[in-house]
Amino acid sequence: MPGSYADVENKMSLLFRSADTAPDVAELSNQDIVQWIDSGYLAKITDRVASDESWKGMSDSVKAETTIDGQVYGISHGENEFGLLYDKAMFEKAGIPLPWQPRTWKDVLSAARKIKASNHDAWPLWLGTGTAQGASGAAYGTNNLLLGSSDPTIYDAKQGKWVVDSKGLREVIDIYRTASSEGLLAPSSQLLNANAIAAPPEAMAKHQIGITLSGNWFTLQWLKQVSAPYYPDAYKQIGFAPLPTVEGGAPGAASTLSGWDLAIYANSTKRTWRGSSCK
Repeated sequence: MPGSYADVENKMSLLFRSADTAPDVAELSNQDIVQWIDSGYLAKITDRVASDESWKGMSDSVKAETTIDGQVYGISHGENEFGLLYDKAMFEKAGIPLPWQPRTWKDVLSAARKIKASNHDAWPLWLGTGTAQGASGAAYGTNNLLLGSSDPTIYDAKQGKWVVDSKGLREVIDIYRTASSEGLLAPSSQLLNANAIAAPPEAMAKHQIGITLSGNWFTLQWLKQVSAPYYPDAYKQIGFAPLPTVEGGAPGAASTLSGWDLAIYANSTKRTWRGSSCK
């Protein structure tokens, strides 16, 4: 399926509309799986996972991704988490000490400013954003910053409403406003592209980005087995730092969990159960 993750999800929704085209087993992103659950397309597997050892070993937060009203509809087979990758050569040229361990968002902006001043051809900072990438644009970008803000609440359970204005949301908007107004971000044509999720690994291999908000799969793309692109010297030339919080909380405290779940079509005629496995 060519296109972005959002295009893939649209295609999946069309396939599920008919029993003739619906997949028996589907891989679905955790941030959007609820739409297929609410539509009645996915089988309940609560009783099947109850005695499964791998399910028992998962954290409650991961189990919650596919559990609605006490019923389980899918099983996670991998989670993505996020941090900062940075170009060591750009940092040395900018006079930034290595290894780099930013404590606050201000530290990140300060490093980006130094990179801009010392390397006019590079994009100092890549922070994913925009709506073209669907829910992935939030999961892989802004939500990571929101989790590191002074108020990460996005849903008020008591009121039953989404939070549309808070100190945390304003802090996230402000870092984008500041970085954009100072010319620290990658071009909007890149950040707002529907396929922007896959762009940073290639750009970093070309030494085009100074600092990147990155998922753990970025470095996997540089392996010879994947070659998207192959980057054998990445472990020497690229550094890693946990994503800091707005005012300097525990390093690594700010990261979404964004992964993929396996689910079974509710009306599959090929569904037979063997112990805790479905074949």
